[in-house]
Amino acid sequence: MAAVDSPAAHLTHHGDLTQADRLRAGIGDVADTPRRRLLDAAFGRFAANKQDLTGVPHGLTHGNLYDDNILVSAGAVPGVLDFGDGIHNPLVCDLAIAPACVLLDEPDAWAAAAQVVAGYHAVRRLSSTEIELLYPLICARLAVSLVTSARRRLIAPERAAWFVSEARARAFMQRHGSLDAVAVADRLVAPILARVRHGQAHRQRPPDGGAGLHARCGGQPGGQRRRVFRHRWRQARAVRHRARRARCHRVRRPARQSALNCAAALLSLCGFSTQLRTHDRARPHRCR
Repeated sequence: MAAVDSPAAHLTHHGDLTQADRLRAGIGDVADTPRRRLLDAAFGRFAANKQDLTGVPHGLTHGNLYDDNILVSAGAVPGVLDFGDGIHNPLVCDLAIAPACVLLDEPDAWAAAAQVVAGYHAVRRLSSTEIELLYPLICARLAVSLVTSARRRLIAPERAAWFVSEARARAFMQRHGSLDAVAVADRLVAPILARVRHGQAHRQRPPDGGAGLHARCGGQPGGQRRRVFRHRWRQARAVRHRARRARCHRVRRPARQSALNCAAALLSLCGFSTQLRTHDRARPHRCR
């Protein structure tokens, strides 16, 4: 889809994730106070990070990439349906919409999301800004879904098809809607760091058994590459956090096999296929 463009794709619509905060006014339609508080925090988190969306790669996105719109056959993804929400947006929006829709039943949602992120990163490299935007975007997508469901209940509460995922989205937000965004980003990036640590040079050991590589990489294979990745991640995050603290004076910041199919669908849209790998011993880093 990277080569596709159309004037109509540059128009906005109800499902435009970059305009999620337009539905913040509809929180009053939600029934109970604790849920309204949770949704208000999600919209506030999105507003505090919205400015960062302008600096990430843009292109034509699907806009509604969840399991009901993905064709699966013999473990492969031959096609994707429903391009009605397609829009020119930050590319990371599609990556946020997929987990938001398919991780609702996952016992460890962020571990499953990290697999999707790692598979996507293997084809189109994600910046640290995009990875940190994922949690606010996922929560914003679910907040939009819940506010929309509340409004539809006022119109036609008997239409069960409108509320298929409402209970699961509500439970997900209650469990994960008030997490620390930095901690979630660390979990999402862990498999990517693991791939850096266990890179191709480490997997294909030289005849000396890797002793020379071990010495050149600062004591462990892949060590130098991992340190460079972490250094760049730390620098980029420090700059963004300073900018966000300055913006907080103006914007109140709130308190702190489906997943794999979505990853395959995202990659198939770009014409690629890949196998997602995780490393059980991957240890998320902490950048202060």
